[in-house]
Amino acid sequence: PVRLSNVLITLTDAQRLYFQERLRNALGGDAREVVESTEVEYDVPKWLRPFLKGEDTDLVELSQNLATKLRAVQSGASNDGLLLVAACQWGGKHTVLLAKVELERGIRAEPEEKNGKVTFNVSLLDDLVFGETSRVFKIGLFSSADLDADDRLRGWAVDRQQQGPDIAGFFLNEYLGCDYALQADVITKQYFD
Repeated sequence: PVRLSNVLITLTDAQRLYFQERLRNALGGDAREVVESTEVEYDVPKWLRPFLKGEDTDLVELSQNLATKLRAVQSGASNDGLLLVAACQWGGKHTVLLAKVELERGIRAEPEEKNGKVTFNVSLLDDLVFGETSRVFKIGLFSSADLDADDRLRGWAVDRQQQGPDIAGFFLNEYLGCDYALQADVITKQYFD
């Protein structure tokens, strides 16, 4: 079963800066511009739009819906992980960031004293996120400033599990409910023109 948060997470300034750095690096220059699909009404844009417009401010409920939907659309071949949903500012505008991140395992060793001698108590941690070598698998970033004239979402997405600039179909289409704003062949033609 999907484990869901029922309360917002409060971050210290140091934690917030660490998250920002990791997510900026993961989004990087490989992000592709995406736009909400006009073919079918998908759940994720339907949930994000009112949040971005300030009509719905329940980030906990939004994140629960988004996590449950992601689990429903991803195949068994996809790695489990954690879905981070963050309300943030981008260019001074209300923004939502979705990031699927890898869960890592590791050992923590803490010194302790036993019978007057120093030893180490070791613990297996199997739920580490955002370690120095942890991967951020997929990101979607949507801002209130990028709602188009028809109130459709526009934003950016990146998939670090794919080769090159492609984004897994289940994430781009079935989950985000988006298509590429520009197809690769159009981008290539524009570049050469």
